[in-house]
Amino acid sequence: MARGNLLDVQSEPFRKWVAEEVLPSIRKTGSYNAEESTNPIAVGVMDDLKALSGGRLHFETS
Repeated sequence: MARGNLLDVQSEPFRKWVAEEVLPSIRKTGSYNAEESTNPIAVGVMDDLKALSGGRLHFETS
């Protein structure tokens, strides 16, 4: 399997989550609250962001 194809297969669940859950929420409410999500991708993304920020996360739209 070519490297590009493997990356496409691995990234598909993330892209689907963003397109079906995150972007519609942002369009509707102006924000996305991943902390309330039970989606394992959202939970993983939040865990990674918290680790990178030392536990301090706060995102807002103006």
